[in-house]
Amino acid sequence: HSMASTEGELPAAPSADEERVALEAAARRVDEMKVEKALGEQSLELSRELNAADPQLILGLATLLWPGARCARVTGVMRDKLLIGAMGQSPIREELVWPLEPPLEDVDEVKPRILALRHQALAPGFDTMRAFGLLALTVALFGARYTSLHMFEGVREISRTIFGEHAQQGMEFFVHFTWSVHAAEAAYAYGVAKTNLNLPFEHALGWTLRTFLVGYGALGRLRRLHNARTLVSMETCGVTFWTPEEMASAREQRAQMKERRKAAEKKMAEQAEKRAAAEAAAAAKASEEAAAAAAQSVEDDMDEDDPIE
Repeated sequence: HSMASTEGELPAAPSADEERVALEAAARRVDEMKVEKALGEQSLELSRELNAADPQLILGLATLLWPGARCARVTGVMRDKLLIGAMGQSPIREELVWPLEPPLEDVDEVKPRILALRHQALAPGFDTMRAFGLLALTVALFGARYTSLHMFEGVREISRTIFGEHAQQGMEFFVHFTWSVHAAEAAYAYGVAKTNLNLPFEHALGWTLRTFLVGYGALGRLRRLHNARTLVSMETCGVTFWTPEEMASAREQRAQMKERRKAAEKKMAEQAEKRAAAEAAAAAKASEEAAAAAAQSVEDDMDEDDPIE
């Protein structure tokens, strides 16, 4: 009897706080679905605007995700991520994803949120493999000339083979030449970072120091970012530029497509209503005919049951 009564008990009704939390979660989900739908409809136009507004930023984000990126463009905007198509040494291509945390709450938030990533995207960096090779070469020359460590004996032997009795002067010349070139590259890097890319002083100084240490290992990436702004015409290296007239024409075409789609949907809905009405009328007629046939059958049965006079 105790088990039966326990099984028959109804679950406790949710409290007011639980109902409020559930309603807030449902409302949040509805808002998120509206934003996702709006982004899906405007993703192509937003991508074009971002590519035209700041291609340096887009390439910078791509190089943070994939150091081999040489050109990049935004291919889609979603609530929680930015989709970037990147191209490296042809024909290598990558589809990259930049996470957006927290997720977007409105379509109007897209451009400010993405453009605010500029300093992060253009932060000082290296082309790792190239930088490592150049740094190793510089250290080897410096160590062979100014230290007596045995690990640099191979460099000294190469110098003696090339320069003979002037091996020390030859190594010294290359050391001085290397640092002179790096100093010139560092000065150029500061000018590009500060003047052309309009980066803050700490970023410009970071690019300068990295270039002084590894030369083209850092300058190469900086120049790619700088040159991204000079890509010309409609499509070069995967980045698309739209003029205001072209963007207005694209918006007009999109509006026309929406109107045609709405007209087609309205026509399909009218046709569906007509079909439903015709099917309902046919079903009603068939029902009436079946009822009449049933009534006639009953009358026939009653006539058969009457006695014959």
